[in-house]
Amino acid sequence: MRSDLNFPSTAKLYLITMIFIFIFGSAATGQTAVFGVPTAEIHEKRSLYIEADLFAHFDRFDRGGFRSFGPSVIYGVNKRLEVGVNLYATQDGVETTVELEPNIKYKALDQKDIGVDLAVGAVAYVPLNRSSDSKASAMLYTVATRKFNSAKNLALTGGIYHVVGGPADIGTRTGILVGAQQPVTKRLTLMADWTSGKNRFGYSNAGFGYEVTSNQYLMVGYAFGNSGRANNYLNLFYGFTF
Repeated sequence: MRSDLNFPSTAKLYLITMIFIFIFGSAATGQTAVFGVPTAEIHEKRSLYIEADLFAHFDRFDRGGFRSFGPSVIYGVNKRLEVGVNLYATQDGVETTVELEPNIKYKALDQKDIGVDLAVGAVAYVPLNRSSDSKASAMLYTVATRKFNSAKNLALTGGIYHVVGGPADIGTRTGILVGAQQPVTKRLTLMADWTSGKNRFGYSNAGFGYEVTSNQYLMVGYAFGNSGRANNYLNLFYGFTF
């Protein structure tokens, strides 16, 4: 069933988000995720992170091309808890689907002396223009992040996830999460992650994060699907914290 949303309206939403970010952004920090894999880090207390996201497979729609875009917001409630929400519109040439993604993460363990953090979290996926084949689902996860000062602050993340809800044919429901972040310079960090499984989450990503200025942060990566022909896409993230 074709959505009653159209491209001009969703593009306008994204443009307004970008304008808001560039007007009101201030001191920046990085994401508390690699690309698709969350880390055990938490945004600083009372900090608000706003990000503009774009995911795109650059091919004709009839050959599997798509574009997905929208804002992501995360708020650091205290030194152990952050909450957030994403709002994405996705176009595939047939319809425009819109999804709300509220999320929460709690740092259960913070061991600065050995450089290991442990966090638990959840992300819900709620379709806003429902059809017969769209049902809300959620990912529950546990991750641990270890930093190595002897390796220029290399950070390795590992964990597990489980998917609840959604349609019966959602695919793999339980899998593993792996991520790595290697600072190269004060501003540039190489990044890669992998989520196991044959489902909407099953991708490997590689790219970089770059602190453009003291108040702007950019992430660029490319995703490769665990299954499916030509199942890949570019992802871009541009964010601020204030």
